[in-house]
This record gives sequence, C-alpha cells and structure tokens, in this order.
Amino acid sequence: KKAPKNIAELFGEPKKRNWTPNEIVHKTSGLEGVAGALIALQDGLLVASCMPPEWKSETVSAFLPQMFGRMKQYARELNVGEMRSLTITVDKGNLQIFNAGLIYFSVLGFPDRPLPMSELMIIANELSRHTK
Repeated sequence: KKAPKNIAELFGEPKKRNWTPNEIVHKTSGLEGVAGALIALQDGLLVASCMPPEWKSETVSAFLPQMFGRMKQYARELNVGEMRSLTITVDKGNLQIFNAGLIYFSVLGFPDRPLPMSELMIIANELSRHTK
C-alpha cells in the first residue's frame, strides 16, 4: 500500500482541502491503534475532541501546554535539540502530544498497541502549516 503524502490521502478523501478540527479528531480516532484525539489552543482551551469518556477532554486540554512547556524547557537545558512531541505512558494508554504551531494536537493510544506515528506526523505537520 502506498504511503499517504498528506492529510487528504491519509483520510481517504484526496480531493478535500479544508478540514475542520472536529473532522480531524474524528478521522484520527479511526486510525489503527488510536483510541482518541483532541486539539487544544496554546492557552489550554479545548477546540475539538473525540476521546473516550473516562478521559476528561477539558482537563487534558488544560494541562497540555503546561506539560509540553516544561518538557521543552528541560530538553533545552539538556541541550538535546528541539522537542517535537511528548509521549506519556499510563495504565490507560499512551498520550502523544504534538505542538502544532499555535495549537496542541494530542492522540491517545491503546495500552497494548503502538500508535501510527508516521500518520500522526502527517496530521501534526498539516496542522502546523495552517496555524503559524
């Protein structure tokens, strides 16, 4: 199978050019290994969510900028390069956090399955391009 080049190919709608945040989180949640997804603003306000009910989307959204910001600061102090994403592994799954320009894109993976990282990078890069 040919690897998708962009979000439209990834989501199976090659002619579509504009995606709403709700469409992005719902389509992302349908990817193999993905249990949920959300998009939040830099101030932690929730934009769109398709997360399992036990994950409080507003709370997760509020903490994303703080978690990412702290780890980004630590990476800078360690002089290990620019941080692109952050993974938090907990009993209920893996939370992958991407800073995509002016927003945060976060994806929840099932505890026993890997996340589709190449596909998620396509989405994060697309979001980044539109939010600078």
